[in-house]
Amino acid sequence: VLDLTGSVEFSYFILGDPYRVVVDLPEISWEIPGISGVGGVVGQYRYGLFKPGTTRLVLDVKTPVRVKRAFILDPEANAGHRLVLDLETISRAEFDKDLRAARIEGAKALSSSKA
Repeated sequence: VLDLTGSVEFSYFILGDPYRVVVDLPEISWEIPGISGVGGVVGQYRYGLFKPGTTRLVLDVKTPVRVKRAFILDPEANAGHRLVLDLETISRAEFDKDLRAARIEGAKALSSSKA
């Protein structure tokens, strides 16, 4: 979960060797009061400006995962907007299958944008 001051558009993808979940956000400023919530399958994380207009968050994960759900929660009484990534551990074979499917979808999207 990433606490935000407002709602944002985001995208994500997975990478292997080593396993990572990459989240792209609009260019934002980071205010991290201290490391908290790192645990479970997430070993560590890093963030920064990827390119003008895009901030990138990289989660280094200890095992193959899939993003089961990803969404923005609207503000509630005690919290503002939140970006939620629900990660699910999977086998290496499932991870490889998901990665192949994502590459095929990416190639289809790229070819249709050139048409």
